[in-house]
Amino acid sequence: MPWDGTELRVTDLESGAVTNLAGSVSESVLQPEWFDDATLTMISDRSGWWNLYSVTLQGKGGVLLHEDAEFGGPLWQLGARTYGALDEARIFAVRTVGDDSLVILDLAVGTSATIDLPLTSIRLGPQSGCRVLLTGGSSSLAGGLRILDLSDGSLTDVRLDVDAMPDLAYVPLAEALT
Repeated sequence: MPWDGTELRVTDLESGAVTNLAGSVSESVLQPEWFDDATLTMISDRSGWWNLYSVTLQGKGGVLLHEDAEFGGPLWQLGARTYGALDEARIFAVRTVGDDSLVILDLAVGTSATIDLPLTSIRLGPQSGCRVLLTGGSSSLAGGLRILDLSDGSLTDVRLDVDAMPDLAYVPLAEALT
């Protein structure tokens, strides 16, 4: 299974040379994406957590930000993604520790900032500039398709799973237990 072990390889299209940049039979590598012409970002579980990493075409790189949290998961659907580049110095990503949250990683400083959203389940879709299409909901907010504007944090409903939520007095609120 891909979460047991995968390798990230690139091929020089002129010479046909194949280079293994990351991964092994005991390390899973997910969602590799070009960050620039010479660097890929990816998710790896080499630390025991699916954290974000970068790797150059020479195989050099490292963790972008280590947290005891998951920034990835099994990719059950083609095209599923858990992070994306916001600009040349920032990445937005779904961070999971029980509930999902959306964070922005500042690569220049090495920090993350959580975006305050009323969602506890988040799946990312396509992105256009600062706007991201996502699905999500919570125990008190209907799941559905929404547009998130990362420039101001505004969330716009596109289509919800239900037309109306029941009265909140009848909805049990989810509570994180450890």
